[in-house]
Amino acid sequence: MSVQAAEVFASIGLHSSSEPVPVYDMVHGWGDDVRRGRYAWADGRVQSGFLAQGWMVAWERRWHYDFRFGAETAEFYGRLEQGDNRPGDYRLQLQATALQMRGVRAGYEFEWQRFRVQPVVSLYRVDQYQAGRLQGFADSAALESASVLLDYHFDDDKLLGWPTAPEDGHGVSADLNLAYNGLRWQFEVQLQDLWNRFELPAAAFTRGCINLGFSANPVCLEDNAAAGNSGYADYHTHLQYSGQLRAVYTDLGVQLTAFWHDRYQRISAQKNWRTRIGELGLSAHSTAQLGLHWSSNWHQLALVTDQADWQQARHLQVQLALRYPW
Repeated sequence: MSVQAAEVFASIGLHSSSEPVPVYDMVHGWGDDVRRGRYAWADGRVQSGFLAQGWMVAWERRWHYDFRFGAETAEFYGRLEQGDNRPGDYRLQLQATALQMRGVRAGYEFEWQRFRVQPVVSLYRVDQYQAGRLQGFADSAALESASVLLDYHFDDDKLLGWPTAPEDGHGVSADLNLAYNGLRWQFEVQLQDLWNRFELPAAAFTRGCINLGFSANPVCLEDNAAAGNSGYADYHTHLQYSGQLRAVYTDLGVQLTAFWHDRYQRISAQKNWRTRIGELGLSAHSTAQLGLHWSSNWHQLALVTDQADWQQARHLQVQLALRYPW
């Protein structure tokens, strides 16, 4: 086992992908450019920490958003946001998990010949959360007639504005990084949130049936427009894991990468050149993205997007890391 140099580091990173609308619109309200889609996902992190003798310890602030839905759900919501009340029939399906959290990460890197293995464990305090499922139908005049079943857990009620007194949640997540450094080839596997669990004590919740208008396909039969129950109960959830596989041919500075997170999948190719100011790179991706990369002994910078105007980007990745060895 070799002795590694120590360093302090700080980083900011965002990886996001949204099929129906640009990532900016997903947060700030849907605009006119709505397409059929089945997911919207984003993971943002701010970290600072140190590496020493194989150990990595860092403080982290993290934002994680994961929305999965049917294509008809995206079309319906897009019309709803635009005030388009043309008749239509829509099957509504939505599963959402949104967590804002902070915590500490710690990992140790084991080396054996040309192989490296690094398990990492993160302990989080969950400050804000939204988690729930919705399924049902909207039909006829879509803005006036719908029937849905709702199972919604939250610290802040975004639907009905019910006042809450939430408690902070907590969670744990485990990552696993594997690598092989050959004479000409390098291979890396990164598995984030490979195992995780988040406990939300006394979480506010709303469960029930909502009927608007006279739905031709009611999923529940109730005399009232809404029926169900609200209250507080312990709740737990988990995140879908993310995976990345990278192969690098060092003689040519060429690398191929596959990334996946549930419905979001991307294949990438990158070419790097060594220059006086560090290593510069260009990348192309199956999600119609182009990337610029610049790294040196003290920093790493990457910008990958499918639009020159970042507010119109549906697939966006930004990474800035600074490190100081000693």
